[in-house]
Amino acid sequence: MLLEASYGMPEQVAIVGAGPAGLAVAACLKRRGVPAIVLESGGQVGAVWHQHYDRLHLHTAKGGSSLPGLDFPSDYPRFPSREQFIAYLEGYARHFGIQPAFGEQVTRIAPNAAGWHVTTSRRELPARHVVIATGYTRLPLEPRWPGLERFRGPVLHSSRYRNGASYQGKRVLIVGLGNSGGEIAIDLHEHGAQPTIAVRSPVNVIPRELLGLPILAVAALFRAFPPRVADVLAAPALALAIGDITRLGLRRRPYGPLEQVKRDGRVPLIDVGTLALVREGKAKIAPGVERFTETSAVFEGGATEPFDAVVLAGMLAVLVGLVVGAIVGIASIFLNMPMIMLVVLSSIAGAVAVTGGLMLVFGSLNTADFTRGDFVDKVNNNWFWYLLLLVLIVIGIFGQMRQRIVMNRSIRDYWYAEAAS
Repeated sequence: MLLEASYGMPEQVAIVGAGPAGLAVAACLKRRGVPAIVLESGGQVGAVWHQHYDRLHLHTAKGGSSLPGLDFPSDYPRFPSREQFIAYLEGYARHFGIQPAFGEQVTRIAPNAAGWHVTTSRRELPARHVVIATGYTRLPLEPRWPGLERFRGPVLHSSRYRNGASYQGKRVLIVGLGNSGGEIAIDLHEHGAQPTIAVRSPVNVIPRELLGLPILAVAALFRAFPPRVADVLAAPALALAIGDITRLGLRRRPYGPLEQVKRDGRVPLIDVGTLALVREGKAKIAPGVERFTETSAVFEGGATEPFDAVVLAGMLAVLVGLVVGAIVGIASIFLNMPMIMLVVLSSIAGAVAVTGGLMLVFGSLNTADFTRGDFVDKVNNNWFWYLLLLVLIVIGIFGQMRQRIVMNRSIRDYWYAEAAS
């Protein structure tokens, strides 16, 4: 239904940003008959994605990462590349007939009697609603260390890093072990560089896949539990998959990955091969940086090591796009995947992870059993583990269904209130 503004004109929604969130909101509004304009300061959809490093792949599987109303092409791999994701965004805009106004930077948004007054670099326009979809971590933060300005080698932020071709044979210091820093270390190694990662703070690390399933599908079960409880239940399975990170020179956070997301609003490191490089001696872990000299970095504790270049990774300003991103992520799950199938599969995967972890703790299973596929036989031959597995699956299914029912009611009530206003 086309909503009407109080002054008798069709309601217009101004969407700031033509990235994934902005395009998804525009598509959903268009399907409802609500006119909207997408304002983009760059020259193409997904402008920020065009600037990311070449090696980047999605850390979430394509089945749960597509935008509302259009799946990824069937020939895409489970974790699409940067180029494939850009092509998908361009195809998404064409599919829904979304034509963003490129080169229009929004400079001011002010409330008025009819809604909002939006000022861009080219014009001014009224809007009943404004959606900010400029991205969660779009702007780089470049902290300064004593002596960094005197360092003779190149210093660049990860947002400007493209590939390691120019670093062959060089010693490169990566400051920060976020998801960008971890993958840049792999890229540098693949291009013949010698990467060292400076890690100041404790970290949480999770695998991209567990038991052959995307880690986010496995984690879906744990949404039925409080984050702290879920972290305790998931700890044995994560320990099996990741190993003891303290042996690599890393410090573990005092709370788990789900509590980290809730408390800090930050995603833990999703390991795609960085830890394997460290274990093989192809990348090194160092303490936090204290200061720089002309040719070296001085780490906390006083150790000094020479470097040819520095990459500042994982330092991005958090923006209000988080809210829109979360809404789009939820919408993509509801609109693009059969809900019952998702709930059942994720519940089974989570139950297997928890049961297997507890069996390891109590000595009923070892890592070789996972490799040989004897896990199912051991569960079937022990009534306690069999019953626990079934109970966890049931808890996961009912917990997730309850969450989705509550969420659907909230969304329905919101749209009813909006239509009546």
